[in-house]
Amino acid sequence: MSGQVFFWYWYGYRTLYLSIPTWSSRIIFLLISHIVTAPLHVQLTLSHFAMSSADLGIHESFAQKMVRTTMDVDCPPWLDFVHGGLNFQVVHHLFPRLPRHNLRRAQPYVKEFCRDVGIPYVIFSFTQGNKEVISRLGEVAEQLRVLEECRKVAAKDLIEGRYGH
Repeated sequence: MSGQVFFWYWYGYRTLYLSIPTWSSRIIFLLISHIVTAPLHVQLTLSHFAMSSADLGIHESFAQKMVRTTMDVDCPPWLDFVHGGLNFQVVHHLFPRLPRHNLRRAQPYVKEFCRDVGIPYVIFSFTQGNKEVISRLGEVAEQLRVLEECRKVAAKDLIEGRYGH
């Protein structure tokens, strides 16, 4: 909560309100800033949200965890700049200091390693990746529906005195 308060004080009040003179300019700035950052948000969502984030404990190696919890987005080389290298999220997580102009060259080596040791390497198109994310969000929503039903039953049982002291 304090992070939200700080953000809106800094961005809403200090950046938008104090530094931009008119309401129309503020709205235009807000829209442009969100339009410019939207691809980054979609890319980060694609690379992480569709994949498992379960903690498998000490029996999972670093490489296994990095490959299992992220995915790559397949696109032509000329789109690498637009994605900022984030389309190679698996390679980036394994080698975070590798310059992004080398990520595409490193990907075949990582895929070969994964194939050799039996680690599934996930790569989707931009469209399929978005479908996977939406599917995972649907699964989470269903889990929340189940939890809410459990909460209602437990609350009803508690109110009706079904749980003894």
